[in-house]
Amino acid sequence: MYPSIFILGSAKHGKDSFAELICNYCTELTFQSSSKAALKFIYPTLKEKYLYTSEDECYEDRDNARMDWERLIFEFNTPEKTKLAKLVFSESNIYVGLRNKQEYLSCLKQKVSDLTLWVDASKRVNYTDPSLSIEYDARYMVWVDNNGKLPDLEYRAQFWAKSIRRMLEIREWLDLAKNEKCG
Repeated sequence: MYPSIFILGSAKHGKDSFAELICNYCTELTFQSSSKAALKFIYPTLKEKYLYTSEDECYEDRDNARMDWERLIFEFNTPEKTKLAKLVFSESNIYVGLRNKQEYLSCLKQKVSDLTLWVDASKRVNYTDPSLSIEYDARYMVWVDNNGKLPDLEYRAQFWAKSIRRMLEIREWLDLAKNEKCG
C-alpha cells in the first residue's frame, strides 16, 4: 500500500503542479486537492450565493470565494477535524492543500498520513494566503524548494517519486519480516 502524503504550502506556490509531477513519475499514485474533494459539499451551498451554474464554475472561482470555502471546510470538519483528510485519502494517495493548522495537527495526532511535503516558492511568488493557518515546521514536514524553474521542480518530483517507491519497498519488507517472525 502506498503511503498517504500531504502536500502543503501557500496558494500559488506549485503544490498541484508538484503533485502532478510526482504522479507522472510514480503512476500508481493519485492526488486530489482539498478544493476538488470539498466541491461535493461546497457547490450546493455556494451556487445560489454566487450564481454558479456548474461545479466547474464554482471550482474555477474558488480564489474569489476563499473565505467561504475555508468556513465550509471548517464546518464539514467539525467536530471531526480529520474528516476531509480521511475522505481524500480514501480516494487518493496524495492530499494537496490542507490549510487549517488544527486540522493538520489532528491528522498528525491520529497518524492519518505518512509524510508531509511543504512546497515553497516564496522567493519567486509574492502572494500571502489569508486562509492558510499552517506554517512550515521542520519537525513534521519536508521542505521542497520551488523557487527555481520547472526543470528544478521536475527533478525534485522525480526524487520524491523514487523515495516513495522506496518507502513502499521498505514497508513491504517489514511486513514480510513481521509475518515470517510470527509464522
